[in-house]
Amino acid sequence: MGNDLPEVDASWVETDELVNEVEAEPVEVDELTAARVEAESHLNDLRRVAADFDNYRKRTQRELTSIIERSSERVVGSLLPVLDSLDSALAIETSTEAEEKLKAGVRGTRDQLLDLLEREGLEPIEAIDETFNPVLHEAVANNQEGEGPLVVLTQYRKGYLLKGKVLRASLVGVGHREA
Repeated sequence: MGNDLPEVDASWVETDELVNEVEAEPVEVDELTAARVEAESHLNDLRRVAADFDNYRKRTQRELTSIIERSSERVVGSLLPVLDSLDSALAIETSTEAEEKLKAGVRGTRDQLLDLLEREGLEPIEAIDETFNPVLHEAVANNQEGEGPLVVLTQYRKGYLLKGKVLRASLVGVGHREA
């Protein structure tokens, strides 16, 4: 009778150890949660830095574009008197074949310069017979006779737009259009 008792499974002893480990896990879960929160915070910081850098890159690109445009405007503007001088030379009447050949050379030079400036965005402002526009035209002579809107009757100096903005207004004489 002494050995009639069934054998007792000792695995329950290990269960106590497992319970102790499970009770210790909340500390690890808390540490994991804290690490996740910290990682998310670092990720948000990284996103902010990336957005700040992207904004910085865009701003510097805009500033560089603006500097280039202002430089181009300054160079093109300084070449307009040269273009005016070439136009004046072409307006002179020639009387000899040599003068005509010289004029052809001046015309070629003027055309090359104008082509280069047009590639940079230069456009002439049309003035004669156009309605006077104070943004595009600078009136230096005014004939008050007549009625109706003022129109450009005479152009003293050609005006130009550069990339759609007024670089130099046309110097004009204005008056009322005769019916």
